[in-house]
Amino acid sequence: MNAPQTIDRYQILRELGRGGMGVVYEVRDPQRPEARFALKLVLAQDEPLLERFRREAQLLARVRHTNVIPIHESGHSPQGPFMVMGFVEGENLQDRLKRAGALEGLEAAAIVAKLADAVAALHQVGVIHRDLKPDNALLGTDGEPVLIDFGLARAEDAETLTRTGMLLGTPAFMSPEQAEGARTVALDERCDVYGLGAVLYALLAGRPPFSGSQLQVIRGVLELEPEWGDTDSKVECPGAWAVCRRAMAKDPNDRYPTARALRDDLERVARGEAPLHAGRAKRGKTPWALAGLAALLALGAVGFWQLSQPAAEGGEAGAGVKLTLESPTQEQRFTQAAIQVRGRIDPPQQNARVWIDKRGVVPDAAGRFALDVVLPEGKSTIEVVLKQGSEVLAGPLRRAVVLHTEPPWFTELPPERRAPQPLPAGVRFGVNDLEYVNEADGSALVYCPPGTFLMGAPRELAAHGEDGKGAPEWPQHEVTLTQGFYIGRYELTWSKFWAYNDETGQPRLEPLRGDPDAIADHPVHGVDWRAATAYCEWAGLRLPTEAEWEYAARGPQGRYFPWLPPGEQPRQGDEFPDKLRYMGNSDQMTAPVGSFPNVVSDFGCLDVAGNVAEIVFDAPRTYTSDRAVDPVGTDPRICVTKSAGFNAPWWFSQLSSRWIVAKRGSRQSQTTFDGLRADIGFRVARNAR
Repeated sequence: MNAPQTIDRYQILRELGRGGMGVVYEVRDPQRPEARFALKLVLAQDEPLLERFRREAQLLARVRHTNVIPIHESGHSPQGPFMVMGFVEGENLQDRLKRAGALEGLEAAAIVAKLADAVAALHQVGVIHRDLKPDNALLGTDGEPVLIDFGLARAEDAETLTRTGMLLGTPAFMSPEQAEGARTVALDERCDVYGLGAVLYALLAGRPPFSGSQLQVIRGVLELEPEWGDTDSKVECPGAWAVCRRAMAKDPNDRYPTARALRDDLERVARGEAPLHAGRAKRGKTPWALAGLAALLALGAVGFWQLSQPAAEGGEAGAGVKLTLESPTQEQRFTQAAIQVRGRIDPPQQNARVWIDKRGVVPDAAGRFALDVVLPEGKSTIEVVLKQGSEVLAGPLRRAVVLHTEPPWFTELPPERRAPQPLPAGVRFGVNDLEYVNEADGSALVYCPPGTFLMGAPRELAAHGEDGKGAPEWPQHEVTLTQGFYIGRYELTWSKFWAYNDETGQPRLEPLRGDPDAIADHPVHGVDWRAATAYCEWAGLRLPTEAEWEYAARGPQGRYFPWLPPGEQPRQGDEFPDKLRYMGNSDQMTAPVGSFPNVVSDFGCLDVAGNVAEIVFDAPRTYTSDRAVDPVGTDPRICVTKSAGFNAPWWFSQLSSRWIVAKRGSRQSQTTFDGLRADIGFRVARNAR
């Protein structure tokens, strides 16, 4: 069969790779001829594979990170479903190993540290990768590693794909709990910590941790130790090997608890320092049993068992009895007081009882149990123990949980306007109407449901464009956002940014204008994209995309200004609500956030017109009249600011207006294209699940 010349509107330049699921091409978009993209086309018609592809596109759209391949769009062509991603010039880590062998220890640590940071960003939005390996990471010509394949990734809120006894992934790089796929094992972010450790091993050793037949590899993963340091590595790096040992511990409880903790130790190693936490893994524990191996191989060992719950902690007694909790998970949040605690004991025990406080239940013949519990309001701890008479067989296991019952303002909202329940970890209901609170930094958030709106403006109504600095705002076009999201109710303030400076040990950022003692409740200004992104990562947040910002500011009807009906624009000389006193006068200054409560968007965002221009996550994309779905502009050098700041003419506060700025720039007191503007700030966002 001849290769296609085009897929949808994309012109094929060359084939980049081909596999059982489909093919990846380098393509050009005629609407953006200067840019290149990678297009993944699905050739298989197997419905589970198609579902996995659709899930991959949805998950990629939820992640915003420098070291994660950005998604441009997805759709369906006559050749099949496709997904368009950013194009990275370089080679994958596996090809790099084949070409040049093992890496220097410090270089390997630096690369995996960045991958760990990317994986931490996935975990932050509820995505577990589950197939980390050198083939799935590109090393760009700039030396930056980028995660490129998410075919096995799972969102914690995704439906379970029940394919019992099946195993997907690459055995040499998968965790023991994945390899033991014939058992009812739940997977959490620690399986990705193991995968990162296995990638680090390959970079240090020049080969995978285990090799041989599939049976030999799975047996090694389950019960053997790799040959630590007995490799052809070009240099010795004890710190990197120590980190690798802990990340690849057989028992998930012995590994680094999070990808971010692994990243921190790797960054120390990359700087030539000793890791702080690599020695904390326990030694001498019983290796993972091979009980599930025979059943796994009998079923063919090709496929995967995906589970809907993150992995639970286990408690072991001297007799080898293991108590496992499947629900609730650690720090899980509930809006209803009555919950059910579920788990199992392995192996089942006669005359044993599971106790929570003074209530007990006898597990069934398979060792499974369920016990109803009523939670108090706020944060509490559930403690579970397995006893046989007065003898403790396993436990206690503890789970910290949080109950926040729904406030009246939430129950009065139409169902489509309510944020999905349960609220994500780190988010609680606020006291004020429409308000949710990000607990890490106290940011007030509002929820924007999935929806369709008009983005941009007709050319005759556009604020600016094609002047070298602004990006054209036309043609006006329909945009659909398929995922709900939270966004800051206000622009981020100096007080919050200074708290971040203090906690991270950074020098306090000083305002370019105004008295620092008097503007703590004003929006932070004079920041660049990297500083805004760093704050968001610290607070468990992210920047909104341009489409998300405009949707949150304009609402489903696409208002040009938040105080006017859709389609209307103010005339020069009109009275603005509260006169927007900071607009149109460069001698004016920012105002405290929320100073103009009448200037509010349909979703409850304040200060979207004026005060400071707001940095968003992505670079400007070229508008067309075609409908766009979850659009994200890609460019590593530039980003967009939306609306206008205190020193701009009043008409620049139009909500469709956009301005191009460098992602990184020196601080300037005046407006400059290459540097930072005194009127640039930002607003935070985060995924709803």
